[in-house]
Amino acid sequence: QLIEEAGDSVFLTDPKGFFTYVNPLTSVATGYSNEELIGMLFTELIHPDWQEKVQAFYLQQRNETIPETTLEFPIVTKTGEEKWVEQKITILTEAAMVTGLQGIVRDITERKRAERALLASEEKYRVITETASDVIITLDAANQIIFTNQAVEKVFGYSAEELSGQSLLLLMPEEVGQRHRAAFQKYLNTGKRGISWEAVETTGVRKNGEVFPLEISF
Repeated sequence: QLIEEAGDSVFLTDPKGFFTYVNPLTSVATGYSNEELIGMLFTELIHPDWQEKVQAFYLQQRNETIPETTLEFPIVTKTGEEKWVEQKITILTEAAMVTGLQGIVRDITERKRAERALLASEEKYRVITETASDVIITLDAANQIIFTNQAVEKVFGYSAEELSGQSLLLLMPEEVGQRHRAAFQKYLNTGKRGISWEAVETTGVRKNGEVFPLEISF
């Protein structure tokens, strides 16, 4: 009863991978009826582009008798819809002989969509920052530089590699650096801005020691 009402798809196969049992959610998730699934090879549901890779993975599990594995891949439903799943396969044995497989399958389609959207967003951000004419700098909580775009070399004279791990104070005159250090620490401690760092006109220091005017936003 627990398996029948489980929130994940659960199935059993014979030693060759043909379905011998599927719970109701397996039918819902794949679009195939219980009758259509029984006797079907479970790898038939795998997306064609992933068939070879996934089959090789499970062949290795079978040959090496790896008791349990988890793998993410896309499947294709009866209606042609593509879904991403996380599948846990356990080898069932009796007297050292493989008697079948047990599968627990979770739909992770929404998670995969979110991951793809995040990657696309990160790539877009990378392209924008690298091609921007303004200097873009990312700091960690210790006020150390963890990223700069290529514009930093033209403006400050330092390469991105030279600034990695350095304090942002390196690019500020002493007076500006003191104000920034105090405001930065206050923000870390309280979450409140001590200075309005929005399009503020101040000064910076180039690698050759030249002090020059700039506009900065944090």
